[in-house]
Amino acid sequence: MQSAFYDVNLRTRLNASNNNPINNNDGDFGIENIVLNQQFSKWEDLVVHNLNPKNDINDRTYSSVDDSALLKEAKDHIRAYNKPVEAENAIVLTHPLYLHLSHMNMFKTDLMRTQADDYLNKLLLLFEINLPREKTGIVVLDSLHYYAAATSLLLESGAIDHVIITEAQSGEPLDERDLKLLSGKRIFVGGGYNGRCLSISNEYVGRKARAHDFWAIHDLIINNPSDRSKSIRPSIFSIGSGWVDNFSPFNVISLEKTLKMIGCEGYANPN
Repeated sequence: MQSAFYDVNLRTRLNASNNNPINNNDGDFGIENIVLNQQFSKWEDLVVHNLNPKNDINDRTYSSVDDSALLKEAKDHIRAYNKPVEAENAIVLTHPLYLHLSHMNMFKTDLMRTQADDYLNKLLLLFEINLPREKTGIVVLDSLHYYAAATSLLLESGAIDHVIITEAQSGEPLDERDLKLLSGKRIFVGGGYNGRCLSISNEYVGRKARAHDFWAIHDLIINNPSDRSKSIRPSIFSIGSGWVDNFSPFNVISLEKTLKMIGCEGYANPN
């Protein structure tokens, strides 16, 4: 079953790939709640409002009373679970669950739905295969309400190592100093949306990458389903807003090649 705009099957999928399964049996924490992490369940109404694409969200820096309170809780949670990224490689995902938490009612074609399923399969594969952290770290840039809804679970379980909060409806880090842990690393990026939040994030993250070592994982990058195309798979991969700067085709690679480059080709077969 699927709500108007988000995929309730995400709960089942995250349970299957999460070492810290979601508990559905406490009080009013229902199976259709959009907030999958019980630590943030009291914020259900606020999160629903912010994830529903019908609502205009103008407070990009979370300055309202409710957002400020949630931001404090989220930052405390992040501090408790964030781990350092000491490997020379980093996989950096921007707003990775945005599509499945906000735009599942926007598909114009069956192809889009198939591509969305494939994207989620590859994303969860990455979370499931327990890559050696001496080889790579996994960092997620996510906005506040998406973190409360789902990404916080991935951090708790150790599926990802580090979270950086972005502004709402933007890939811009809330505090650019948080990107310091990426300095001088070989960086592989993914998430959504290409040409939008991800591309803004890429501009910031790319400044931290080791020279000529900035890569886009095409399996893990999607366009906004509301774009004019009948596909959510990009043909051009953007760095920054305005499509002024794009990844060279040489630097656009598959998840399989990413794993080979970081020395983890034996951990999974993404095909």
